[in-house]
Amino acid sequence: MIYLNTFNGKRIICIEGLDCVGKTTIFNSTKNIIQRNNNPILHALNYNGNIIFEHFPTDGSEARRIRKTEKNIDEEKLQSLMLEDLVNRTDKFFNQDKESVMICDRYLFSNYIYSFNMKSVSEFLNTLSGYWAQKNLPMYDIFVKNCLTTIVVSIPEDVRLKRMFFNRSESERDSNENEIYQQKLYDRYYNIMSHDRYQLNKAFNIQLYYPKLTDSIL
Repeated sequence: MIYLNTFNGKRIICIEGLDCVGKTTIFNSTKNIIQRNNNPILHALNYNGNIIFEHFPTDGSEARRIRKTEKNIDEEKLQSLMLEDLVNRTDKFFNQDKESVMICDRYLFSNYIYSFNMKSVSEFLNTLSGYWAQKNLPMYDIFVKNCLTTIVVSIPEDVRLKRMFFNRSESERDSNENEIYQQKLYDRYYNIMSHDRYQLNKAFNIQLYYPKLTDSIL
């Protein structure tokens, strides 16, 4: 069961997790269900298809260009550009878009996990506040409490790595999809999830999700 928050009729539901846990598969499956307009939850909430689907980094952003075209990526620079992209898109959703729901493939939680230079949740939030304060957005703690739902997809690590290294050719992988980086990433993720859950919940309103092969989030 996924519990959704709302703020002034606006909701952001983000699908998060490490590379190859199935985020995009769940994102696309959910999008297909909604487009077929046959989900009873949507009818109960009167969404009427009033939903945006957004993949981060967004099309046309500098972060997306770097991620898709450059080989030796400066991860700190990339995550900084992605954070700026995230906040800009959130501002547009709140202040320009007519839709009431935005479902995201990646969002703030991923940005924190992949920002290796960020040593704590509070350090990440301090950085985020510099971007957030420049926009016409609700106070961040109000935003988390009343709008944000972060669904962290979790699968066994051996399955994740098999998907990455055995099911994809080297040419199909992103530049950070190598064994050294992925071990470093998993160690960071495991440590954060093991020791910082209270702070993570306050910062991102996390709900863990253990998917079946054909799952959507609704």
